[in-house]
Amino acid sequence: MTVKPSEKSKFELYNAAYLRVLDTTLTELNAGDEQATLRNIEKIIWYGVKRIITMPEYKDYELTVSDFQSICSIKSLMECMTLKQFMTTFPIEKTYDGERWGVKDYYYTVNYIKDIGLNPQDELGEHTLELLTAYMNPDIHNLYVKSLTTMSAIRRYEGHLGLFEEFMASEGHGTTNTFKDQTGQAYYVRDGRPEKIKMNNKNHLKVVK
Repeated sequence: MTVKPSEKSKFELYNAAYLRVLDTTLTELNAGDEQATLRNIEKIIWYGVKRIITMPEYKDYELTVSDFQSICSIKSLMECMTLKQFMTTFPIEKTYDGERWGVKDYYYTVNYIKDIGLNPQDELGEHTLELLTAYMNPDIHNLYVKSLTTMSAIRRYEGHLGLFEEFMASEGHGTTNTFKDQTGQAYYVRDGRPEKIKMNNKNHLKVVK
């Protein structure tokens, strides 16, 4: 009986493909092919991203840290891609009505790339992380979300707040695991002691005429 792809874990499929292309690249490097990494970089990153966004969420600190290290490795490798390679591997999603709904779309991404001065043959380099937040592609969006949720999970294992809850508290909102003093300063408890949250006071600034 033929097993349907849906009956097999997508993570297992992408993980196997990712390991195969890494093994092929390593074999070629060991054989003296110095261009192996550059030649295979698009496959490595594409399978690497697919692997990351289909990874199960582990209820284990060490496995979660290992996942985050994998995410960081892929992001670091992306820095070596040219903009053309990146856009070929992860095409911009062709949605064009973002201005109507107040959301990012194809034009937003194109304009963002122009604003940061990236040309097709330029490597992403230091622009990689900021590009991930603005780039309209489902896989890249899911990679960015996975990065944040994994980082939040690590913080919670270490006794801190998750990123979203800390952000909401810093904006002055009440949250499940925080409390405020009489001045409005927010805190949370870690290891039995109150930890101060850095507050965003921009909303409280007064315009001086």
